[in-house]
Amino acid sequence: MKDIMAIKDKHKGQTAFIAACGPSLQEYTKQQYQNEIEDDVVICVKQAQYEFVEECDYHFINDNNLVYYSYSDKTEIITASGMGKFNFRPFCSKPVSYFFPIKDGFSINNTVAGKEDFSLNEFDSSDKIVTWGPGIMYETVIPFIVHCGFSHIKFIGWDYTLNNQDGHLNHFYGHQNRRIFHNPSAPLGNNEANLIIESSNVLYDYLSEKGITSEILSTKSRISDSFPRRVLK
Repeated sequence: MKDIMAIKDKHKGQTAFIAACGPSLQEYTKQQYQNEIEDDVVICVKQAQYEFVEECDYHFINDNNLVYYSYSDKTEIITASGMGKFNFRPFCSKPVSYFFPIKDGFSINNTVAGKEDFSLNEFDSSDKIVTWGPGIMYETVIPFIVHCGFSHIKFIGWDYTLNNQDGHLNHFYGHQNRRIFHNPSAPLGNNEANLIIESSNVLYDYLSEKGITSEILSTKSRISDSFPRRVLK
């Protein structure tokens, strides 16, 4: 396993393109994405990696909704789990680069979103234990962005639109695909989605204070309107 402290400010001044699994990921063609991300560091969350296998520089997964991933040589894998030393190797074609245990046993009010305190998960040691987000974006992706010194973020697929029929988030892939997942996630807890959406306003300010500008490449996201929207041509 690699030391996260060794890559402090590795991407200082660069742009991160972050692809998450919301339905807006399907808004654009592969060519539009390739034109947009030509000079970006490409970060994929979970199954969004399927859309950017060759382009993906960093892939973030946790112990929910696991499927098998095949990687290009350049991709680094960053994992997190609230289930102890979870073995991700059966789901990855190459070894994991970084692993973060997640504190469990917290009420939702004590999460990053509940406290609206994004400093909780800043990477300040090699053996960092991260606080429950809820969600991978708050637990490891945003802390990684801050740690590596990025100056700009482009989000796509970070939508937080909820399927009211079953309480799961909507994704770019069909809901029936959940049947093949290992350890599929439970429906969102009471008010969990709203908590993320409301706290994202604080997130925008936190990133700005860190000197990081950000934008969402879709009009469909429910994340705070503080984040500017831009539609790809």
